[in-house]
Amino acid sequence: MTERTSAPSALPAAPTVTFEEWSRDTLRRRVEVAGVAITLILAVAWVVGRVVLAGTPKNAPGKFWIPIQIGIALSSVLAMRYLPLSRRHPIWVACAFSITMAASVALHLGALGGFDGPYFYAVYIIAPLTLILPCELKERLVLTVAPTLAFVLTFALAYPSYFPYPMIHIPTITLLAVVGVSAWLGHSTHELTRERHDLAAELARRAQQEARELERRALARVLHDDLAQVTTAARMELECLARAASDAVPRDDFNHLGGLLDALDRSSKRIVGGLREPRDDDALPARIERMCTVLERGAEVRIERSVDAGPVPARQQEVVYRVVQEALTNALKHARARLLRVAVRHERDALLVTVADDGRGFDVNARGAGWGLIGMRERVEGLGGTLRFDSGAGGTALTARVPLATVQHE
Repeated sequence: MTERTSAPSALPAAPTVTFEEWSRDTLRRRVEVAGVAITLILAVAWVVGRVVLAGTPKNAPGKFWIPIQIGIALSSVLAMRYLPLSRRHPIWVACAFSITMAASVALHLGALGGFDGPYFYAVYIIAPLTLILPCELKERLVLTVAPTLAFVLTFALAYPSYFPYPMIHIPTITLLAVVGVSAWLGHSTHELTRERHDLAAELARRAQQEARELERRALARVLHDDLAQVTTAARMELECLARAASDAVPRDDFNHLGGLLDALDRSSKRIVGGLREPRDDDALPARIERMCTVLERGAEVRIERSVDAGPVPARQQEVVYRVVQEALTNALKHARARLLRVAVRHERDALLVTVADDGRGFDVNARGAGWGLIGMRERVEGLGGTLRFDSGAGGTALTARVPLATVQHE
């Protein structure tokens, strides 16, 4: 029985959206979540403020402005979820709402006090909030600077009496530093996220490629073991039947069947040649053993094999396997051999491959097209190796030396 390898049942899923698409959707969702969070915080603040500030002058601004800010936050949630424009340009929609919210907060806090209290310094919170938003540097600068500037300008225009402030340079420098650091950190985080996304996409692509290679290897193995070699064995059986058949059986029938087998053999070789053979997961001795076992079935031939090969690089393994396969197939087809010998052994930094038969020999210069001598020579010399044929009346011997360290030859 030939060994079958089942192909993977499913391929790993690869990212189906680009990083830019992911950024737009993520920004929209995060603004939506932030809107919900701000709404809840403001609702709690309004209730607490009414209790704590009841009967004081500071109660009125919050009582008026917080419901407006809740309305702005809820509007941002609804816009991000249902407004078509937010799906195409979520950054600019988010920027519009952030500017509006910043201006309303400036009006609210300015009514409570100026630089002598904590009110103006709430502006420091605006820039770091943009850290959670995935966007490019230019867009990030707009999202970071625009609402901050809106807060400062609204605060200054609505309450000019707070200016000039004798220590204005301190909050100015601090605010510039906060905005700059927030933009830099946000951009760095965005680039790291991009790298992670690209890496995940590359890993998924490689996993898909490896899964496809496994499927191709499995298919090539099935075709090779169950079709190509069986075809050769069937041809041997057909030749035996043809020799044993009486003269009453038309020879054209045997010739026709032989032609069909030849066509099938050529087709299977073309298909297998286009697929990648099993490599590291299938040792060279086991592959050669299976091939010899299949070729011996139904044919009056014995194949002696001695394969002493440890770990072999994938390319060298493929070349050695193909050379042995082609040499054995040619010997069965053309040499009418009864005994074949296959030997593969390590010789310093190379593999020494020998395939010999006791057949009738052939003219080396007359053969070599297609999958013959030229094809085998090109495979071996492509790795920097050598190939030699010795053929005569007593049989044919192929000797190939395949370096384990690949040397490319044009």
